[in-house]
Amino acid sequence: ADNLNKQVALSNVRSSYPLDDSKRACYARLSVLKNRSGMSGNVLFVYEKAIHRFVPVNLEITFDEEE
Repeated sequence: ADNLNKQVALSNVRSSYPLDDSKRACYARLSVLKNRSGMSGNVLFVYEKAIHRFVPVNLEITFDEEE
């Protein structure tokens, strides 16, 4: 069930966060492998290359090492 929720959330990304060709946007994932508090995981962004801006994508799910 948890994996199904992740798949549904990821499939909705394209409709919720469309890519803007004029800003040369693409989807980007930041992987935090280690930090001081010990938490790790992945964060999804829309990266707008033309203006060097990262727009966070709110999926309301967390990604584990399962991928």
